[in-house]
Amino acid sequence: MIKAIVLNGTSSSGKTSIAKSLQKKLTTPFLHVQLDAFWSMVPSHIKANSTNFPYMKHIIMDTTRSMLKHEAPFILDTVLPAGPQFIQSELNDESVVYIQIKAEISTLEQRELERGDREIGLAKSQLDEISNSSGYHFTIDTTYKSSDESADEIIAKLNL
Repeated sequence: MIKAIVLNGTSSSGKTSIAKSLQKKLTTPFLHVQLDAFWSMVPSHIKANSTNFPYMKHIIMDTTRSMLKHEAPFILDTVLPAGPQFIQSELNDESVVYIQIKAEISTLEQRELERGDREIGLAKSQLDEISNSSGYHFTIDTTYKSSDESADEIIAKLNL
């Protein structure tokens, strides 16, 4: 039984939209845990990054570990440049599925421009490290897919 779905990819790859689509489509209710929600807790006059808050990823892992313990299914929408290895070592639970979310750089850059709430070039700065990481169950390329199509593909691959 799947207790958690981890969506890892660059900024603007579509993780949040896919997570919301999954929530609508899945028969079992999954909570949506967003990296952005944790960073939004940082006071606005301080830059939200791992230099100023080096333990943020551990806080997120403590939260998700508690959710697993209390059997609260969740979708974690995150950006971990080294891939899922950190989460796998922290959660150590076979009921967690790791999915890489990616898109072509031109698509990521266009999405950054359209969003207006992301630093232009952020996705590009994350791309190489995330693209070269391993340990995923599978990858979803959102370049030419909507969030609903991506969610449908995940549901089909996981037999949910």
